[in-house]
Amino acid sequence: MKKKLDISPEELKKLVWEKPIYQIAIEKGVSDTTIRKWCEKFEIKRPPQGYWIKKKKVN
Repeated sequence: MKKKLDISPEELKKLVWEKPIYQIAIEKGVSDTTIRKWCEKFEIKRPPQGYWIKKKKVN
């Protein structure tokens, strides 16, 4: 059974740049793969690999 997207594409776009995908997945009760698929479906660019580690080091 597929889980429906309970947020707008605009909100998802905002979230993927605010926190790591795994955190969004936990909050929404889905897998991180599902979040990635939603991003692909709505053509939402995600931060590059290592983005959150680098950001954490800067702060």
